[in-house]
Amino acid sequence: MEITPKMPELNRLQRPLGALLFGALALISGCSVVTSSDISSSVTLPEAYSEGQSAAADSGTDNSGANTDIRSWWTRWEDPELNRLVAAALEANPDLNIARSRIREADAMAAMADADLNPAAEFALGGNAGKMSATSPSPMFGKKIRGNPRSITGSLSASWEIDLFGKKKSESDMYAYRALSARDMANAARIAVAASVARTYFETVAAGEELELLRESIASLSEMKRYVKGRFDAGQATSYDLEHITNEITKKEAFLQLLEAKRKNYVRALAVLTGKTPQDFTDNFPRELKTADRAPAPPQGVYPADLLQNRPDLLAKSNEIKALAAQVASATADLYPRLSLSFIWDSGTIHISNDFDNVKTWAGLLGLDLSVPIFTGGRIRANIDLADAKLKTALIEYDKKLLESLAEVDNSYSLARGYSDRETALLKALKEARHLCVTTKKMFELDASDYDRVIDARLNEISLKNELLAAKLDYHRSLTDLYRSLGGGWDPGAAAAEESGQSQKEPEDGR
Repeated sequence: MEITPKMPELNRLQRPLGALLFGALALISGCSVVTSSDISSSVTLPEAYSEGQSAAADSGTDNSGANTDIRSWWTRWEDPELNRLVAAALEANPDLNIARSRIREADAMAAMADADLNPAAEFALGGNAGKMSATSPSPMFGKKIRGNPRSITGSLSASWEIDLFGKKKSESDMYAYRALSARDMANAARIAVAASVARTYFETVAAGEELELLRESIASLSEMKRYVKGRFDAGQATSYDLEHITNEITKKEAFLQLLEAKRKNYVRALAVLTGKTPQDFTDNFPRELKTADRAPAPPQGVYPADLLQNRPDLLAKSNEIKALAAQVASATADLYPRLSLSFIWDSGTIHISNDFDNVKTWAGLLGLDLSVPIFTGGRIRANIDLADAKLKTALIEYDKKLLESLAEVDNSYSLARGYSDRETALLKALKEARHLCVTTKKMFELDASDYDRVIDARLNEISLKNELLAAKLDYHRSLTDLYRSLGGGWDPGAAAAEESGQSQKEPEDGR
């Protein structure tokens, strides 16, 4: 950026100072600060997600756009309790409150940097009063001079460092970009909080369902135990049959307290996420998770290029890179001269005694300071190298984050499809296990099978129910992770103005 300063009009009294100013500006007007930092990413984005296309093909859907709005993705479960919890968390979550406070900190820093671009002025007013007694050798004043000296003084001072090479403007841009980055991090926190609430909610419901399955299993095995006990008393079953089923009931009962504690822990975690006191938090959750065929399908019609605007963590890193580029420009400006203007006006009245008239004074001074770095022992160059190294590190971190984000999306697509397929297979296996339970029991009643097979068939059915529950939970988790990795959970067009009613603007130079 070439800088061509304008010369002010000078009258005769200003010519000596003006000549100095003209000479200084002429010396440095041919200089310029050029920031040649390349802040573009080296990652080439693919046209589409490979696993996302597979998910669309498997589900028989297209990318018509019917499933592309991921801003409030949790509402697709059509679960009022989940919607209530996410809304409460987005309103009162402690991490979000911390993020909002950091936005205010960053805004204040940006405002301070902007203020430093302007002149500074200060008015001072002072006065004093006292008593005095002096001996004078001059006969015209007498031997003694007595009085009550008083003085009142006022001064006005102003100073302005002219930002010839953009150092202060670069610093202002740096803090402005960091304020934007703070907003991005707050939006990233929104995404993380919404995903954490959904995951914990699904885990809480699953823990309750697992607890009910366990109680159902104990009741079923207890019923079988009574049946075996009756046959044992009639001499139609062995003591081994009775001990075997008793042992299975004991093992199941050992998990009851653990599962109850596990569910309570999830409920307390939800309380913290929503900003509530854990001890006073109550829940009214459904009794079971939806199966994959009743839960939302993975979103379609989203592309890798969307990540650049949908992922606030990437946006935050991008703004931090711009802030570091501005820091490089600020450090580079230290190589060039600095010019400051100052003005002081001072006036006052001094009264010594009745023997003297009041003394009235005023004075004005206009100053020009020019500083040129000659030798700094390499400090300026080292500072430039430091700023440039930080910028290059941030660029590498951005590329790494972008690559990880691309992998997260396809990983989540793949896992969601895998858990859905597993759920389908387990439903089929569970149907077969139930048929096997009926068959083996009939065979035992006809003395065509040992009761071991009846118990094993029932235990296999119970085990498949638990595996099915785990597959359902894993599907919900992977779908939640998918929405999070896509950047769902915030509105890019409206979130910037949420914190204070004012949008933080991009720096004017558009670095």
